[in-house]
Amino acid sequence: MNPLRVALNALLPTRCPLCSAYLSASEIGICSACLSQIPDATLEGDLLHLGNYHGALERAARALKFGKNREVAVPLAAKLAAGITGLGWLVDAVVPLPVHASRARVRGYNQSEVIATHLARGLKIPVLHALKRTRATYTQARLDRSEREQNVKGAFAVTGSVAGLSLLLLDDVYTSGATATEATYALIEAGAKRVRIVTISRATNVRQ
Repeated sequence: MNPLRVALNALLPTRCPLCSAYLSASEIGICSACLSQIPDATLEGDLLHLGNYHGALERAARALKFGKNREVAVPLAAKLAAGITGLGWLVDAVVPLPVHASRARVRGYNQSEVIATHLARGLKIPVLHALKRTRATYTQARLDRSEREQNVKGAFAVTGSVAGLSLLLLDDVYTSGATATEATYALIEAGAKRVRIVTISRATNVRQ
């Protein structure tokens, strides 16, 4: 625990964005009661996630993505890091899924990058900004499965060397998987040895 962060929490208490309770000096981003409602990391194939997109996890994802509550990423990333450590994965770097520059200007930051930064710190590996969006895309939530695949087809380019690296691709919410899959293809084609997808939540109400 960062002593400066603890001191600031004590002097300037903030509320949990999930339930509005005041955070204690030792709590970061999410109160302990709400954090206890978020599962530990679960592995499904090459996808590691903290649970389905509902309840406390949905509120956390929305607080981070739309509410500008960046510190929500701290305890979520810690849960992901614990899961990855427990699996014994050998990983070279974390790659955040990029947003297009136009969307980043509106939102002010990339939530996946925020999570990736804390995850990489917990795993003691670097963040590798190896991807960029080549074009703006429509919001995936409004599209069916086939439209999602067409929407993101060719939307990513690799900007640095990934040859021979084992990577974690960090997305904030995994829906149909079309976006993460397209980004994975780009990394593999550029020479990445292996890409595993990591996300804080998995949406199950995807249009078919």
